[in-house]
Amino acid sequence: LAVADLWALGYASSGQFDAATLRASLGYFRAAARGFWATRLTAERLVNPDPDVRSFVTIDPTTPLLPDGERLAQSAVGFSVERDVTLFPLSRSWALNGALFGSASSRWETVSPGAEHTDVGILGLGFRLTPTRPGRATARLDVGYPISISGAPLAKRGLYFGIGLSPWWGDDRHRPSRRD
Repeated sequence: LAVADLWALGYASSGQFDAATLRASLGYFRAAARGFWATRLTAERLVNPDPDVRSFVTIDPTTPLLPDGERLAQSAVGFSVERDVTLFPLSRSWALNGALFGSASSRWETVSPGAEHTDVGILGLGFRLTPTRPGRATARLDVGYPISISGAPLAKRGLYFGIGLSPWWGDDRHRPSRRD
């Protein structure tokens, strides 16, 4: 299964864009014994972002390694490869999966004044609470270790733990801001 996604949002006034986001992603998923391979490439450009917006609303396992000022950037590219294996079913609706993954991201023009360009690469493994029926989100618990970093200090050294939630197809299509 190959998936391409292009998403843009923002405000235009007087020939200028504000709070604008342009995201593009490519995903490739291939069946394998007891699971699948997943590869994702995501790129993003922010123009005059709102202060409550963050880079990469999509899954990026490298984010927990970066200090807050390095997470928001005007441009970002991310790449990940994951091998997901079904460990055992939990019920008729849920299964527990295990995963090995590698991920890298690159950010330009970060919010912090120290670095203009930051690169991060990690290797890790994780558990996934995966739905076996459509219409439900996937919860992830990742343990990773940084293998490369340039341009900024790490927020965390050594092993890190990350928790994530991947919404069902289309559930994440909203303006990425704080809800009042």
